[in-house]
Amino acid sequence: NLIIMLIKAGAPDNEFDTYSKYFCDVINKEDSVEKIAETISNRMDRAFGNEVRPDRFIDTAKKIKDGLIALNV
Repeated sequence: NLIIMLIKAGAPDNEFDTYSKYFCDVINKEDSVEKIAETISNRMDRAFGNEVRPDRFIDTAKKIKDGLIALNV
C-alpha cells in the first residue's frame, strides 16, 4: 500500500489524515468496489501528480467495502 510505504519511509503518521477524512466523507457502502477504487485513484492522482490506475486499488477498495458492510454504515 502506497500510504504505508510512505509512512515507513519517514512521512509523519498523521500526514494522510486529510485523505482519510476525505475518503470517509465520500465513500459509502452503496458504492461499488470499482467506484471506491476510482475515488482513491483520483485522489492519489491529484496528490502526487502521477496517473495511478484504479485497478491498483481494487484490493484496498474491497477491504473498505467489506468493512463498511460489516459495520453497517
